[in-house]
Amino acid sequence: MHTLNAERRTRGFDFTPTAPALRCLRLDHRLLSFWHRWFSGYVTATNKSTGLYRSKSSYEKPSGTGKAVTQLGKHRTAIFLASEDDTDLGAVGTSPGATAAGRDFAVLRWQREDTGAGNLQAIGWLGTIVQHPDRRAITQDIDVHWDSVDSKWNLDGELMHSSIEGTDGVGFAATAKYVPRPGDLYLLNTWGYDNRIDLNDLGFLNRNDNVGLFFEF
Repeated sequence: MHTLNAERRTRGFDFTPTAPALRCLRLDHRLLSFWHRWFSGYVTATNKSTGLYRSKSSYEKPSGTGKAVTQLGKHRTAIFLASEDDTDLGAVGTSPGATAAGRDFAVLRWQREDTGAGNLQAIGWLGTIVQHPDRRAITQDIDVHWDSVDSKWNLDGELMHSSIEGTDGVGFAATAKYVPRPGDLYLLNTWGYDNRIDLNDLGFLNRNDNVGLFFEF
């Protein structure tokens, strides 16, 4: 097994490539259920100057959620909506009744898949909105997928955009796999994120301001 990992870094610390934060070629009920559970694990303080931190016991479930998945021919769509109650921080040293405002979430996914030629070809779009009194985060992602008829080639690519309080950021990621015979694999990953992209309100990005290339065979 041989590995080549090249990366441009503008800040001096290690980075391990991870799957793109918004990669989601198949948005189904299982993923929507995961989001339902995930929303209850984060609280944003209303007053950033207080330096208050919530404890694990302050986690609150969403006050309301809704989800729907539909399919019409080759087109599939999914929508997820959620709203959080305000959370009682309950931190040591805070006045009684100190709260953190809840957030509102909206996720919309569309995908078109085609297997008419004997292989899988897909294109999709994912949009998210997270609304909070102190912050509004909007992200969009366009992804494509292609398999060769003989299944030897597998290609994935996506373009990402974020808009956080008027600050726009962009990114891309692509993966190519080639399996000429069972047991042999050639893998090429490349990615790039500018210094303004932020996907962490509803997703995960290990770091921005990064361009990398990873090859393995």
